[in-house]
Amino acid sequence: GGGGSRGGASAMLLGKEVKVDADACLQLIETTNNFVQSVTSSRDKCFSLSQRMRRAKIPLERIVSSPYCPPNVNETSLRHAIMDLRDCLENCSETTRKHGRRYLGRVVQWAFAASIKGDFGGCEEELVRCTSALEEIACKDTSSPQEPDLWSRRVLKGKGSKIRCISLVGRQLWYASKVLGVIDVDGANSPQVKEMTGGVIKCMLQIGRDGSMMSAAGVRELATSEVWTGHGDGKIAVWSL
Repeated sequence: GGGGSRGGASAMLLGKEVKVDADACLQLIETTNNFVQSVTSSRDKCFSLSQRMRRAKIPLERIVSSPYCPPNVNETSLRHAIMDLRDCLENCSETTRKHGRRYLGRVVQWAFAASIKGDFGGCEEELVRCTSALEEIACKDTSSPQEPDLWSRRVLKGKGSKIRCISLVGRQLWYASKVLGVIDVDGANSPQVKEMTGGVIKCMLQIGRDGSMMSAAGVRELATSEVWTGHGDGKIAVWSL
């Protein structure tokens, strides 16, 4: 018979237009992500918007990973959702290019601050709406677990200057700058902070006490690992909790 089948049940092939638009969306996300690495103005806003764009990869990659339409999905609704997302991503990409390479003085930047904030805010709101709409259509198959939200986040206010390096040691996140801090990933213990007197920490590495690098499996062996830090004054320190 005609059409296609998957697991004995009839399945509808994914329309060419849907595939083209989905691929175009993924290309826009990748191009914008590459572009924001070299922006010279509105860096934080450009990076934040690019990260939100990458969030849309979850439903898009699920769609293009199969020649078939997702189960129990109306293809017309799917196409409209992807077209809306493509338009939104194009607008987001244009916004990063408009504001990411503006050579303005401080006074002029201050004068345009509200307008710039409004542009990025409007893009992020529309992007959340379009991404959620596509997820509702493409990821509602309850037979497989829902993919996690890659860009959901908790913001923990740290102490000291900007963070220069981080390392995950078991279920603890070690971060470093002018201080060395340890955060329990599961929130079981209060964050710990140690003031640095040996210069700003430049790099950090987890190493087994036998001198070997810790493997992916070895990170569970907390009793056998240490954190080594390299400092701006040339010193190396070895830490353990």
